[in-house]
Amino acid sequence: MADNYLERKMEEHRRATPQRKSSTVPTKGKLSFNFPPRRVVLFDLDDNIVAQLAKAYGETGCRVAIYPETSVITDGARLISSTNNPEFDFVGVLKAWGDIDIVVSSTESTILDKALQSILTNRESLPYPNDYGLRLILINKSTTPTTDIFTKYSPCVIDTKEPISPDMISKIVRSALFLSINEMTTTNIQL
Repeated sequence: MADNYLERKMEEHRRATPQRKSSTVPTKGKLSFNFPPRRVVLFDLDDNIVAQLAKAYGETGCRVAIYPETSVITDGARLISSTNNPEFDFVGVLKAWGDIDIVVSSTESTILDKALQSILTNRESLPYPNDYGLRLILINKSTTPTTDIFTKYSPCVIDTKEPISPDMISKIVRSALFLSINEMTTTNIQL
C-alpha cells in the first residue's frame, strides 16, 4: 500500500508542477522587444496606411483612434468624428483616454498643429506628468517642411517616395512602430 501511495503522490506532483518552458532562441533576421501599450492617433493618413497601422498598433496592445473618420474597417480602432476643428474632435478621445502618446500623420498643416496644441493644453490639466512625452511621427512625401511643426515639435520623420506601393506601406508600418519605442529620439528614416 505504501508503494501505491507514493506513486499516486508523485503523479499528482507531476501534474501540479508546471512544465518548464524551453528557452527560445531568436530567429535569424528577426528582432523582438517589449512594446508598452500606448494611446495612438492616426491623423489624416491614406486609407491603406491607416488600415495597416491600426492593425499593427492594435496587435501590440495600443489604443488606436483615427482622424478623420474613414471607410476602412479597423478592428478595435476608435473613429473620431471629423469637423473643421480638430481641437474639438479630440475632446472625446482625451476624455476617454486621459491623454494621447503618439500621433502619426502625413500632413504638417495648421490643422495638425491645432490638434497637437489641444493635446498639450489637455496635459496641463492632468494631475500627473506623462513620462513618455508626445511623439509625432510624420510620414513625409517631400523633403521640404512647409510649416514650423518641425521646429516646434521635433518630429520623427519617415521620408517616402511617390507612389506608395504595398511593399512600401509595410516598411512604413515597421518604421512607425520602431519610432514609437520609448528610447527613440528625433530620427529620420529614408525609405
